[in-house]
Amino acid sequence: MENHITQISREDLDDLRDAFNKIDIDNSGYVSDFELQELFREASFSLPGYKVRQIMETFIAGDTNKDEKISFEEFVGVSSD
Repeated sequence: MENHITQISREDLDDLRDAFNKIDIDNSGYVSDFELQELFREASFSLPGYKVRQIMETFIAGDTNKDEKISFEEFVGVSSD
């Protein structure tokens, strides 16, 4: 996972950190499936249910330690794929 972080620019990494912090509603340092669902709800995405599920599955697949939450490093990995 560390390789993903070193392959992107400092500016992009800062942008990802800002995005991560906006999604991390409870400031736990992790993004949970609930927080992702809340993000979609608050953004009023008019995506069909199957598309939201696909996005969720992408993030869940990035949960490399299977703790049902996404760390910043996992977030970077998913975002840079």
